[in-house]
Amino acid sequence: MLSLGFSKAQLDIGYKPHWFSPLTDSSLLMSTEAPTMPSVSLSNYEPLTRLGLSYEFFEARMSKSDHIVWQNGYTTGYPRLGGIQLSMEPASGWSLGLNRLVQFGGGARGGGSLSALFNAIVNPSRYSNTNANLSVNQKATNQEASVTSSFLFPGRVPFAVYVEYAGEDTSRGRNYLLGNSALSWGIHFPRLGERFDLTLEASEWQNAWYVHSVCRTACPTTGWSSATGSATSACWVTAWAGAARSRASTGRLVRGQVQLRYRTLENQVYGVIPYQRYHEVSVGYSRPWKGIIIGGEFDSGSDAFGRSFGRLAGFVRYDNPNAQPVAALLDSQGVAGDADTSGQLFVDAGVNALRVRTDLTELTPKTTGRSMTGVHLALGARRAVSDHSDLGARLDPMTSVARVSPECG
Repeated sequence: MLSLGFSKAQLDIGYKPHWFSPLTDSSLLMSTEAPTMPSVSLSNYEPLTRLGLSYEFFEARMSKSDHIVWQNGYTTGYPRLGGIQLSMEPASGWSLGLNRLVQFGGGARGGGSLSALFNAIVNPSRYSNTNANLSVNQKATNQEASVTSSFLFPGRVPFAVYVEYAGEDTSRGRNYLLGNSALSWGIHFPRLGERFDLTLEASEWQNAWYVHSVCRTACPTTGWSSATGSATSACWVTAWAGAARSRASTGRLVRGQVQLRYRTLENQVYGVIPYQRYHEVSVGYSRPWKGIIIGGEFDSGSDAFGRSFGRLAGFVRYDNPNAQPVAALLDSQGVAGDADTSGQLFVDAGVNALRVRTDLTELTPKTTGRSMTGVHLALGARRAVSDHSDLGARLDPMTSVARVSPECG
């Protein structure tokens, strides 16, 4: 990869990895689990303005496919993938992100003009595969988008809460409504005691997620996903779906460091796919040597289909002499430590009332469902972002205690 530019605008040409999600084990749109594609990217690594704005634009060439839908059959070629990532940090510890992917071109479809790509990005409902008024040759192939948010909670036990909501194409022909939706969430504790950290992540998606009419079969640029069996028409450039993991790290051993890690994943049974619980155990060792860090790692486990696997890897990394240990970095930034009082845990109790309106397609009537009232008990965390404002996240399950008859409208 060749990089040119400066902190506010850097041009990268080559095999640059992309990760479009706050989650660490799963990304609904774009991840590094799939083989890295050759691309041209423009991005910044120093946030802009007081809002902490960051951006990335890229166009990549996907692997060769023999099943790109064209006219009354298929064409062979290299589909293109365009991506946009915009993020901001309007308050300390809270970030928002918007992500967009458009797959286009390939074979007889050509490279795809800039005007066609622009139209697909700004008017997805017209140029997506859900538009019945366009022929398959006129559609800008597959489109995806997601909204992400992350919240960092400081305190004696710091943690991060993050969520990603994504959609493939649009719903009801409206650009602002995401169709075939998927949702991921996670919580990460970077330090539990002196030697442990814990990450819990989960994902849920509708059956039509990743399924579209232009790329009929799985693209060669597939990512590692234990859910590929449930989406036979998918083009995967994402990570495995949903995970819970924990990790334990030891101290120094002969001027080196030993790290132990356990990961587990469980998929809901879908159709006739006999998913099993995924298990992985890893042990790694690293040590400094003449200005670099050398080490190795061994992984072993069983995948979601019950098959055993193993991996042995070695690595060489640059040893930054100015780098601080993670614990020292957390303390220096006020994320942990006795003097930090900006974080606060809270319990919230109350009552609620709601009425659900169902609006699925143009062909089905809109319905106003049952009204419900109930009580709730929430557990949350918040932190001060100004003298008069707090920002936080909470878990708020609702319990319904009363209902009335449905109405149609």
